[in-house]
Amino acid sequence: MPASAPDQPWPQQTEAPQASSSHERRQIVTDQSEVALAKQQCEVDSGNEVVSCFPTADVIIPQHQWATFVWNSQNPDFTQTDRVDIYLFHGDSLEEIFVMKNRTNPRGQAGSVTSQVNDTWWGERGANWAGQNISYPFYWLIARAGESLDDGTLTAQTTFSAVQTTFADSVLSSMQSASVSASLASVSRADASTTPAPSVTTSPGPKGGIQASSGGSTFPHYAIVIIVIGIVAVGLICAAMLCAIFYLRREDRRRGRRVRSRSPSMSQAAATAGIAAPVPVPAAVTRDATVLSHQQSPSPPADTTAKPFSSADALIMANAFRTELRARDGADGGSGSVRESDDEGEDEEPIGSIGRTSTSRPGGWRESVSSGGAHSYQAVGRG
Repeated sequence: MPASAPDQPWPQQTEAPQASSSHERRQIVTDQSEVALAKQQCEVDSGNEVVSCFPTADVIIPQHQWATFVWNSQNPDFTQTDRVDIYLFHGDSLEEIFVMKNRTNPRGQAGSVTSQVNDTWWGERGANWAGQNISYPFYWLIARAGESLDDGTLTAQTTFSAVQTTFADSVLSSMQSASVSASLASVSRADASTTPAPSVTTSPGPKGGIQASSGGSTFPHYAIVIIVIGIVAVGLICAAMLCAIFYLRREDRRRGRRVRSRSPSMSQAAATAGIAAPVPVPAAVTRDATVLSHQQSPSPPADTTAKPFSSADALIMANAFRTELRARDGADGGSGSVRESDDEGEDEEPIGSIGRTSTSRPGGWRESVSSGGAHSYQAVGRG
């Protein structure tokens, strides 16, 4: 039966997580059994002349493992202050790698420190690894806390070896960063290249057919065809309009040339401008005007230009002149009148025949009138 709520007011406490085994594997101490024997030796079997018991000359420490240094804590130099300074040097270049300041010098047991073999041990030489193990010599040095290394009284401890088995951690981290960047770039390119196309679903049409509906653009395909047809139609209309304009202009030019070819030239217009259409003149008016002109001007008139008349008009005017001349001849007694045609034949002349009548005028002039109505004057010498 489960406990009631008042019996368990709070949830049970969560247990603390245990240490990871992988972390323990990373902190591997080289030669742990030899280290334990060295501690026992320095504590029990070592005199004051012994400074350190580990490492020995045959110790080889791989990269990323932990190196141990064991010293004799009962040495009189270290018991004065119970504090020591521990140094690590390169065995070939004698260059100081690091120092551990103010470490406790224990009582009743051997002293020991550990340090991981990492990039600090390699320094700039860590980039020289090219696929094969590289071994480097190292040694420890211990002194009282604050003691100077320049007096020359300190002694270097046994030289041992550390082996570089792979790239330095700094080189690996940079390579990993570059690899991660390249991986991300390749993944992004792969994602871009493998992006799925818009899904296409089919649905039954109004007549049982299948219509494809795309998730992409909603612009109808038939609209493109309509736009193309509209553009072509507009182009054809423009072309037709241009052809019509050119045709009309050509016809206008042809009609202009025809009108110019049919119209008289300027010289012909000037020549015909002075010719007036024949106007029928009554016989009485013509006779009175002729008599008046003969009476007012004894000299020949200045204008003798022939005027166009029809044959009927000329015959009427000729008869009018004959009548006038007969009347005047009857008044003057028939003197000075010369007839070129007899009276009997005058009435029988057909319309359109041309006759001539000559009349002597006072002052030495002879007037001749043709049946066409033309007047001429000729000077007659007096004998």
